[in-house]
Amino acid sequence: MEYSKGVLLYKNYSLSVSKMIFLVLVFINLNNCSKDNEEDKVEEVPIDLSLKIDKILPNKADLGDTLSIVGKNFKRSVILYLDEKKLEIVFNNDTLVKFKVPYSGFKPSDFKIKIDNGEGVDKMEILTSPFQLYTPSVDSIPVNFKFGREVVVYGKHLTNFPSKNTDIIYLNSQQITVTSHSKDSIAFKLPNNLQSFEQDLLIKAQLQEIEILKGVKLPEPIITGVSKKDVKLGDNIMIYLFNFFPDITRYNDFFIADNKVEVIESYSDSILVKVPLGPYKGRDIGNLKVKIFNTDFKNTVPLNLVSKWYLSAFKKDYEITNGIAGVGHLTFWSFYDNNAPYFNVYRNSNDVLNNVIYQYTPETDEWKESILPISTVGMRFGEVFYFIPLNDGKHTYLYISRATNNFYKYNFQTNTVTQLKDFVNNELIQQPTGFVHNSELYFGLGYTGSTSVYQNRKIWKYNEIDNSWVQSTEIPLVNSTDLRNAPSVFKNNGKYYIGNGLESTTNFWEFTPDNTWVRKSDIAKPSQYAINVQVNNRGFYYNNYLKNFWEYNIGSDQWLERNDLKAEGYSFGHEYMFIHNNYVYLVGYQLGYPPNNSPFTRYDHIILRTELSNF
Repeated sequence: MEYSKGVLLYKNYSLSVSKMIFLVLVFINLNNCSKDNEEDKVEEVPIDLSLKIDKILPNKADLGDTLSIVGKNFKRSVILYLDEKKLEIVFNNDTLVKFKVPYSGFKPSDFKIKIDNGEGVDKMEILTSPFQLYTPSVDSIPVNFKFGREVVVYGKHLTNFPSKNTDIIYLNSQQITVTSHSKDSIAFKLPNNLQSFEQDLLIKAQLQEIEILKGVKLPEPIITGVSKKDVKLGDNIMIYLFNFFPDITRYNDFFIADNKVEVIESYSDSILVKVPLGPYKGRDIGNLKVKIFNTDFKNTVPLNLVSKWYLSAFKKDYEITNGIAGVGHLTFWSFYDNNAPYFNVYRNSNDVLNNVIYQYTPETDEWKESILPISTVGMRFGEVFYFIPLNDGKHTYLYISRATNNFYKYNFQTNTVTQLKDFVNNELIQQPTGFVHNSELYFGLGYTGSTSVYQNRKIWKYNEIDNSWVQSTEIPLVNSTDLRNAPSVFKNNGKYYIGNGLESTTNFWEFTPDNTWVRKSDIAKPSQYAINVQVNNRGFYYNNYLKNFWEYNIGSDQWLERNDLKAEGYSFGHEYMFIHNNYVYLVGYQLGYPPNNSPFTRYDHIILRTELSNF
């Protein structure tokens, strides 16, 4: 088909316009899209994903409590550290993290919480002491403590690790195991090994310490009485008391008149004890004392010692012998003068004899030593010094059992001697006796010999004015075996009554210095080495084998066995007797071992006494 030229032009023009319109529309559309994009870029706000911390709730806590950290952008993988200790997280989301306060591992006054939100160590969030631990406090401590019983201390914020039972309670720096504890109480048993009534209390809680000086005060014991008022040595007696702790016996000491007692049974309100052997200052022994934790608690109750004899003092044997303790180092030739006893002692050594004198003061228990200024070189071991007092308050005659240089006058006040004329005899006299009558010494008896012993019946008389000796008389012969070893001598109206010396020597004699002898009633139970005292016109001697006394009435010439004067409760070997200030004293050495609580032991010298009125 052929078109005209005009028509073709028209068609071409229409197509061009259409294209132009299309292009314009496309341009407009593209332009609009570009504007929209530009508008979008202007309105967009960037998102901040960094960690933000607002606060920790609550700001005070107990150990083990759960705390919350409030903030933003916490990651699910967040990790918390308290100082270097990883914390237990119990819950978390992007705005909240909950964790438990640990029971240890940090200082309450200075600690840091580190928050690792997964952004690297250098970007950790650090909170310095962001909360406080409550300060623990004590509200009450009971006062009725008893050993082995549970004690509960009440307070606030006394928190520790639940299963912990040590390093919580201390008493005087001693750690005590607790039996239970919580935020408001701590329970523990009072141990038996405490050593004082007042205990400083230290409590550890909340990683802090509470110290209460003398916070634990044990109730002090009170002695209230005894089961009976009259007792004998060795009797059982019940002592009653409050607040006693029988479970701590190793820290308990009980005393009657300052003498430690033997405890037989013990209870919370009483103890059963034995009355100790002494020493005692008198018969009123009601001064009671319980010593616990080195603290004395005393009370005085009516308690009377009714034993006939009681221990007034004792002396360690080694203290007077300067050597090993042994038997009977205090001799029968002790004497009484100048209102004091003078104990003659020999030392426990092969080259020292009985040349020691102790002046004894019963009121103060003082022993004053004097060593006789006489050489003992070459002398045999044993009792070879014999003292016979002049009863002038200063002097004794002194006989030494040797051939020469054997007789002296001894001043026991100045400890000086004056040598006198020797006593001369064919054989040495041993264990003699003597007495002074009208300023003249009557001396003799005893025995002679060594391996074979023979009685010496002779008595010599010494006159100091003439410094002379003369044989005066002989005791009548009854039996050739009647020895007079340190016999008993009593005096009445210028006459002397002599007996004893051996267990078989029963004959008893009255001697008048005009050299007359009168046989008196025989001794029923004679004794060797009898020790004696005289009260008015009655003589007494102690029979060590029968452990009793015999009384001789000079006026009636009668003997009486005095079993009422037995020294019960003591076991001793006899050494000496004397009378001093209305008391009779009996001195002996301890035989065997006394009870464990006794202050003296075997061989020690015990000094018993009783009132003179008992004789």
